[in-house]
Amino acid sequence: MNWLVSGNEDTLDFDPGDVVSGLNAGSRPTDDIIGSGGQRYALLVSPDVNAANGAESIDRAVTAPIVEINGAASTAGSYAWWVGDEGIKARANLIDPYEGTSDSTEQLRRIASAQRVAIEAMTTDGSDGLAPFYPVNDPSPEAIQSMSEFSFLNTDPDFEDELSAYFHDMTLHSYGVLADVKHGGLKRDLSYILGQRDVVSLQSAVTAAYDVNSSGSIYVIEPLKDYNRVLNQLTTPYAEVPEDIEYGDSRHKFSIAPGIMAYTPTWEMLWSYHNSSNRTTDLPAGSYNSTGQVVPRLQSPTQSGVAPMIAQAKMFFNLDVSGSVKLQIIPQIVLVNPYSVPLAPARYTVLMADSKTAYVRFGTPVDVNDPQVAEFPTTNQVSISGAGIGSTQLILDSNGMAPGEAQIFSLQTSGATIPSSASARDDFQAVMINDYDPSAYLVYDTGTTIPAPETHASLFFTKAHIQTELFLDYDPDERTTIGDRRLVQSIVGHYPSTGDDSTNVFLVYPVDSGLRVGGGSYFRLNDFSNSYFERAFFLQQNYRMTMIDGYHGYTGGTHLKEWARGYAKTGFPGNEKYISANLLRPVGSLTNVRWGPINSGTGSYDTVPPAGIGSEVGFTNLIYEVPEPNIGLSSIGQLQHFNTMAYIDRINWHGYSSMRSLYGQNVQNATTVQCWQGNYTLSNSYPNPLVARDRLFDTGYSGYHYDGSYLWNDALWDRFYFSSYPAYGDFDFATDTLQNNRYVPFRDSKQVPLDDETEFRGDGDESNPDNNRMASTNLMTEGAFNINSTSVEAWQAWFSSLSGVPIGNEADGEDLTAPFVRSLKRIGESNGSETANVENAWTGFRNLTYEEIRDLSEEMVRQVVLRGPFLSMSDFVNRRLVTSSNDGSYGLGLKGALQSAIDLTINNDRVDTFFDKETSSSANLMVDSDYQLDSFISGFPGYLLQGDVLSALGQYMNARSDTFCVRTYGDVRNPVNSTVEARVWCEAVVQRLPDYVRPESVGGDEAYEVASHADNQRFGRQYKIISIRWLNEDEI
Repeated sequence: MNWLVSGNEDTLDFDPGDVVSGLNAGSRPTDDIIGSGGQRYALLVSPDVNAANGAESIDRAVTAPIVEINGAASTAGSYAWWVGDEGIKARANLIDPYEGTSDSTEQLRRIASAQRVAIEAMTTDGSDGLAPFYPVNDPSPEAIQSMSEFSFLNTDPDFEDELSAYFHDMTLHSYGVLADVKHGGLKRDLSYILGQRDVVSLQSAVTAAYDVNSSGSIYVIEPLKDYNRVLNQLTTPYAEVPEDIEYGDSRHKFSIAPGIMAYTPTWEMLWSYHNSSNRTTDLPAGSYNSTGQVVPRLQSPTQSGVAPMIAQAKMFFNLDVSGSVKLQIIPQIVLVNPYSVPLAPARYTVLMADSKTAYVRFGTPVDVNDPQVAEFPTTNQVSISGAGIGSTQLILDSNGMAPGEAQIFSLQTSGATIPSSASARDDFQAVMINDYDPSAYLVYDTGTTIPAPETHASLFFTKAHIQTELFLDYDPDERTTIGDRRLVQSIVGHYPSTGDDSTNVFLVYPVDSGLRVGGGSYFRLNDFSNSYFERAFFLQQNYRMTMIDGYHGYTGGTHLKEWARGYAKTGFPGNEKYISANLLRPVGSLTNVRWGPINSGTGSYDTVPPAGIGSEVGFTNLIYEVPEPNIGLSSIGQLQHFNTMAYIDRINWHGYSSMRSLYGQNVQNATTVQCWQGNYTLSNSYPNPLVARDRLFDTGYSGYHYDGSYLWNDALWDRFYFSSYPAYGDFDFATDTLQNNRYVPFRDSKQVPLDDETEFRGDGDESNPDNNRMASTNLMTEGAFNINSTSVEAWQAWFSSLSGVPIGNEADGEDLTAPFVRSLKRIGESNGSETANVENAWTGFRNLTYEEIRDLSEEMVRQVVLRGPFLSMSDFVNRRLVTSSNDGSYGLGLKGALQSAIDLTINNDRVDTFFDKETSSSANLMVDSDYQLDSFISGFPGYLLQGDVLSALGQYMNARSDTFCVRTYGDVRNPVNSTVEARVWCEAVVQRLPDYVRPESVGGDEAYEVASHADNQRFGRQYKIISIRWLNEDEI
């Protein structure tokens, strides 16, 4: 390893920091430039004569030590050379093929994959630099061969002056080999691997992607097994579970079966997610129906689930003592669609209070509006299992859900009688529809009357919280065989230890005749109004988690993730109006409510939006994405939406902690640990708040945990990529366009025909390890960008790659300078999206101003200098593993370089004061106080994540460069007096190729193979000179 500059061919003591004292702003290529030690230097890039000052002028200059060529009796001449890196520059001649398109699919492709680099973003405010001159999407730059010709694009003399300042920031030549710089070889194509038509073919393709499929009992793909976890030490060495770490509780040993990684996502789930963009009738089956709606489906070991989630649930009660004592039960559910796509009609099943017992107690109270427990003794009561509703199936008959909306469900008809037999209740159904009807109820007849001498009956609960379970495709006859594998979500609302929300609650006050309305139990997901701190709901936990309250604590049976806040309202007169609590409806609608950033109301009955909340905030929240039809996945960055939540692999599951003995605490531990993973696990880099920054596995007060983001990034970001080349069907580069349009064929079409699919996806045998590397053998990345670039201007152009692309309601894109989206389909705009307190923050997208782009780029360069050089993409994406005591003020262990740059410049102090509340610093929820975030709302769609950036740009980034510009100088000396008689300058552009230095045709290796020939093992892949030209003095 050595510096790529002349003067150090025979020594390792060359220092590029040596002072070249003879260099100044006016230096010319023919000047004698002498260093402090007397060393002569050749000027290979001249100072910028148009720079504002001498320091900026010299900053452009490049000098190289002159090496003398000695003749027999004197110096015959000399030479100097320098290798410039084109990969750290922004490619200046890329064209967006979809410019001006009105086709909706093509418009989404422009957002999904950056088609060009925005050279016009090399400006401070849009009016200077290259902004006034650069011809955006003009095809003429494609014909230019050198930067010296670039000035021909605009006759304004200022353009040529500006160009001279960007020599180190722009290129016309950068191409990238799709190489796995971490593990060696070429990248494996996930478009091919995950595009297989069936699971068996998928498993063969995954096996072929790894050089080693097994080690001892560990497999990438285990033969004859239906599903296989992605994360293990063969896919990433960091996934090796450590030895047990004792923290006073043997229940959380890593070694206890089934193990902490038992229910982590599988290759089969990843395959299912990738193919979600297909229709349900396609092969492989996707999730979209013929009208463009996503058909809800369960999360399973072989399927990536898509389903709504519960944001609120209520169960209120009346007591009718006309004749026999009857309970009137009023259920209410708020179901939300957190996706940016519509959900198709479906029938969901909800079970409430299956394990709960209510009591009709009899007594003679002194004051019917202030009953005392002693007045209604347990010796005089009727026990009602399951609070009367028991295992009654509440069927939520959904007609479909619009993207991001929340719907209220009430009983379709009133007065149906619930069977008194517990077994009969298993088959009893009550339909609920998207409507608000607080008067519709179910009847449970106790079959008893008020016994003499008592005068009153009351409804009494010892614990007033409720458990709610949401199922899809539920069948009570399968409860003992399949059971909770049909479970979508289980929630228990936690209640405080005092007040109306405590134990021993009169839900209906005493009644001696007729009907008395009462109170009830309910919960809603936590939000800003909590009196205690929480994590960041949309960042530091999975918002669509399966289990809310599954046992995973260190002490007792309490789950420390108590973010479903429970309430109970006694039967005090008026409390029946709390049936409307927290239903913050839009004007003119009874069927939809706010959710997400705001789940709770204020006022007398909690029905009024809190002061300060934006008028449209919370009605539509586009949190997650399902791959779009005809778009699919084009970047590993887009996998931030892949749901890493555990699947339920038990026959009977009970979320409430006291039921854990029924299914095994260790199994629930291994399942609920997934709830603690981040909201957007893949491609982001925030640590698991319960894992110390120097670790990937940890155990402490809150059980055992692992940092999924780090493991997933390490497993996928270097070895794999999405070519976007179809895994089956016809494709011709002459007429068809890849979504990743900048992956281009580079070989002569006579050698590799553009319509020969076998050259890009192999021979059709998914078990052939060559096939997953065929695309990376015959495609190269046009305008590849090296993440180790220290050019602020290049980063400006790179971050602005989506400039001018229409998004959401900003249909012309004219004012969009650097937009980034959480999901492709946005229905809002960018204005105010950073505040979280406008509708655009939840339905729109983030657009960076010129000032923000500059700030971000400068900080990105600082992060590169601080942490670099990055040796791989996962090294760039992930945080550092470093102890807090050794991390100082840098925060290297808190997030990756890109997210650090974003947070320091883009996300800092932008949230509206309404949401200005820090997340928890409790050791229960944060093992490191530096994990605390400025706002619990962090992670909302207007909060920029590195995953948002990598979704559109990550596919074109790498940790090394493959294109270089070699500048050389040579002279001839007079042998008598040693004067220079002639000088010459030359420039060559060289390109690394996928082919080895010794290809298969001459006894070596094919590009897609692992190098076996000694020459290839030593020298790797070949370089090719793609251009060479002589330079005159003015072109230096």
